[in-house]
Amino acid sequence: MEYYGITDIGKIRKENQDCFLVRNYPDSKILVAVVCDGMGGAKAGGLASSVASKSFMDFVEDKLNNSSSKTPSYKNILTNACAESNGIVYQYSCFDSEYSGMGTTLVGALCLKNKAYVVNIGDSRAYLISKKKISQITTDHSLVEEMVQRGEITRSEARNHPQKNIITNALGIEGEIRSDVFEVKIQKGDRLFLCSDGISNLMSDELLLEESKKYDNPKEFCQAVIEFSLALGSPDNITAVAIQI
Repeated sequence: MEYYGITDIGKIRKENQDCFLVRNYPDSKILVAVVCDGMGGAKAGGLASSVASKSFMDFVEDKLNNSSSKTPSYKNILTNACAESNGIVYQYSCFDSEYSGMGTTLVGALCLKNKAYVVNIGDSRAYLISKKKISQITTDHSLVEEMVQRGEITRSEARNHPQKNIITNALGIEGEIRSDVFEVKIQKGDRLFLCSDGISNLMSDELLLEESKKYDNPKEFCQAVIEFSLALGSPDNITAVAIQI
């Protein structure tokens, strides 16, 4: 598996509160990636995303290294990794008033040879991109997504809705967390793409697919997505991670 990740502050923000990590385990043919998008003030958002991504990764790595089973429950590992990260970020927010209310989105993927497990909290997204098709794996935890699901607005209306940035679930806000886990089949040539909403708010699925078709490797694709987002004005931080199967 090839992979590449990149983050940029964007055109407006004074601080990059996005964070990503990728760890590859060649011996077990497993790759793990995570993207977090922090929130909660100048200091708190960046800390939340940094702490959450590292604690998530450390927990997954520990479970992979110490599992007594040849076929561990990857879904449980990801769910528990989110719970662990949530507890740590929440403790920070309770410890210091400057960090009160801080939190972060999280989207993570654990990739095997022909299967991937994806977890998300908030509105950072995971996509599965083939040569001809793009599918959003995750479902946003956001107000506009709930409105779409209830039939109050269309998917196209949601893209420009004035409340599109309101999320309904975030890591670190409360003592307990709800996360969604997805299992997807992957084939040689497929590309898993993780991103913060700074990209998905600017680039439609169709645009992402068109950019993906132009580039054979994940580095060129991610760089192109970042450049495209910057050209569109990127009012938010932007982060892209691509995993080539």
